[in-house]
Amino acid sequence: MVRWSVPRGDLLLAAALTVIGQIELILAADQVHGPAWAQHIGFALMTLPVAGGRAAPLPAVLVSAVGLVIQSWAGPAPVAAGFVAILVLLASLGYHGTRRDGVIGLGCMLAAGAAYEVFGANLVIGDLIVNVLILGIAWFGAHRIRLHADARVEAEIAADRAARDAVTAERTRIARDLHDSVAHTLTLIALQSAVVREQTGIESTGRRPDHDSDRAVVDGFRSIEDLARAGLDDMHRFLHVLGADADEGAPGITDLAALVEGVQRSGHEVRLSVQGSTDHVPASVGTTVYRVVQEALTNSVKHTAGSATTVTLATDDTRVRVSVADVEPPHRMTPRADGAGRGLAGIGERVQLFGGQLTAGPGHGDHGWVVTADLPLRRGH
Repeated sequence: MVRWSVPRGDLLLAAALTVIGQIELILAADQVHGPAWAQHIGFALMTLPVAGGRAAPLPAVLVSAVGLVIQSWAGPAPVAAGFVAILVLLASLGYHGTRRDGVIGLGCMLAAGAAYEVFGANLVIGDLIVNVLILGIAWFGAHRIRLHADARVEAEIAADRAARDAVTAERTRIARDLHDSVAHTLTLIALQSAVVREQTGIESTGRRPDHDSDRAVVDGFRSIEDLARAGLDDMHRFLHVLGADADEGAPGITDLAALVEGVQRSGHEVRLSVQGSTDHVPASVGTTVYRVVQEALTNSVKHTAGSATTVTLATDDTRVRVSVADVEPPHRMTPRADGAGRGLAGIGERVQLFGGQLTAGPGHGDHGWVVTADLPLRRGH
C-alpha cells in the first residue's frame, strides 16, 4: 500500500486557499449564477489538492481539473483562490513530477480551462491564449528549475566520486611504492641472515655445534630469514588484494629529469633545479617527491598552458623540500576551478605518511600557483 507523506506547509496552504475561496464565493453570491452547492464543491476540489501537490502531483492536478470543470458548469465566479491553487499545483507538478506526468496533467488542466471559457458563454480567444501561456509557464519554469537542481546534485556526486577515486588510486600507488621499499629491505634481511648462517659453517660442514649457543645462533638467523620471507609473501598478497602491480618499478628522484623532459615535449616550458645531494634520500621518500612533482606538473599543464613552470628540489642532511611554481604574470593569472588538483588530496596523504607537509596555493610576485612538499629525512630508516 502506498503511503503519502504530506508536508505541514502544504496542508496549511491548502486550508488557507480553501477558506479564502469559500469566503470569496459567499461575498460574491450576487455575481454567481447557478447552483451554489456546485460552486462550493467545485472550488473545494480545486484548492484542497494543494495539500498533495508534492506527495502526489499528478493526481492532485487531475482532481483540481475536475473541480474546475464542475465550477465552470455551475457558472464562472470571480474567485482568485482557485486560480492561485491551479498555478501552485502545476508548478509542483513541474518540479516533483516526471515529464510524462507533466504532459498529462498540463493537458487535462488546459482542457478544463477551455471548458471554463465555453461554459462562460463569452469565449475570448485572447483570454484563452493568455491562460494557456500562464499555465504553461508555471509548469515549464518549475520543471527547468528541477532539471538544474538535478544537474547540480549529479555534478556534486560526480566530483565527490572523482575525489574519492583519486585518493583511492593514490593509496594504491602508496601501497605499491611501500612494497618496493619494504620488500627490498626484507630481501636484504633474508639474504644477510642466510649468509651469516652459512658463515658459521655448522650446516655446510655437517659438524655438530660445539655449544648450545652455536645452535641458538643458527636457529636465530634461520628464524630471521624465515620471518623475512614470510613478510615478503604477506606484502605480495596485500598488494594483490589492492589490485596493484608488484612488479611495476616505482619512480624516484633520479626520474625527475625524464618527467620534466616529457612535459617539455608537450610544449610546456619547465625548468628543473636541484640543490644539494640526493644520494642519501630513501627510495620511498624519493618516490613521494616524484609523485608530488608529477601531480603538480599535470595541473600546471592543464590550467596554465603557455606559461613556464619551475621545479626546485633542495636537500640537506635532515630534510628534502620540493616546490613546483607556475611563473605567470599577474594579468594572466586565472583562478583554479573547484575541481582542480583533486589528486593533491591523495598526494597530501602520501606526504603526511612520511611526516611531511604539503601546501598548495597562490604564490607571490610572478608565481601564479605554487605546490610545496617538505619531508623529513631519517637516517638509517
